[in-house]
Amino acid sequence: MFYNMKQLRLRYLLLLLLILTPGLSIARTGGTVPDNASTTEHSNSWECDQGYRDDGENHCLSIQIPAHAYATNTTYDRGWKCGRGYMIADDHCTAIQLPNNSYLNNNGDGWKCERGFIKKTNDCDQLDIPQHAYLNTYGDHWKCNRGYRQVDRQCIAIPTNAQALPSD
Repeated sequence: MFYNMKQLRLRYLLLLLLILTPGLSIARTGGTVPDNASTTEHSNSWECDQGYRDDGENHCLSIQIPAHAYATNTTYDRGWKCGRGYMIADDHCTAIQLPNNSYLNNNGDGWKCERGFIKKTNDCDQLDIPQHAYLNTYGDHWKCNRGYRQVDRQCIAIPTNAQALPSD
């Protein structure tokens, strides 16, 4: 990159201002390490221990972690997440109620219906699979067997001297 002299002087002045102006430091440096904090890789900075959060005034305050939750050590949210099989409800974690024919999703924060069932509000309803049909790969819909085509909610045979056209 090529910078003209004016741009270089401006960058130099900004860098100098950041270095020499107290209070503009991005890292929490200097002074003593507060309670519930540990020094970082850099000898002059610190961060709050897991389960604690910096209040902005060089204090690490305890995060109230409810039952069935764990600390995340993040600064941008509650500082905790519910464990597998639980979901956030206000300031606590409640057990996820699994309807019949369902299981926890991969994240453990919701549920999915088993193959051959489809989610309807808070239940898993069994799919009505017509004659000459099979479950699709995901198990949440059906397709007509080869030689049949879908008409409404059934599979109709394609005449042997005909060719099926795409339905979509």
